[in-house]
Amino acid sequence: MSMQNRNLVASIGMGFIFLLLLYDVGPIYFMGIASNSWLPTSGKIIISRADLLVNSEIYDAKVRYVYSVDGRPFDCDRLGFPNPKFRTASGTAAYLTEYPVGKPVQVYYNANNPAEACLHRGPNNKLLSSKLLMVGLVGLISVLGLLRFGRKNN
Repeated sequence: MSMQNRNLVASIGMGFIFLLLLYDVGPIYFMGIASNSWLPTSGKIIISRADLLVNSEIYDAKVRYVYSVDGRPFDCDRLGFPNPKFRTASGTAAYLTEYPVGKPVQVYYNANNPAEACLHRGPNNKLLSSKLLMVGLVGLISVLGLLRFGRKNN
């Protein structure tokens, strides 16, 4: 395979990785943006614990809360966009001190689908920044590779 063809294959591969990363990050980011218009209601924490993810050394802060909209009860476990993950049990425990069982909380819900809710509106750019940076870099590399390939072919 010539060097030119290898560059094309690599660029197409990077483009495919870009699409996969975008597929992973995009919905969370855009749902976070949409949540900025969600309506507030009162809720209460019913579960607050650290879960070790299967086949992983990553901890999930599992917080479940109840709330009602127009007299209909709901429960949800979304904190924000995305839900935070931790590398240590102690980091997870420290985070969970903000969410003790029984604590009253402000819940934001989607008026079009009240089962969709969160405790923190908007995309958490701090948590998403590394993934968004990766998406941007891979996309840039892919485009530059394809542009380079196009110039060599002309």
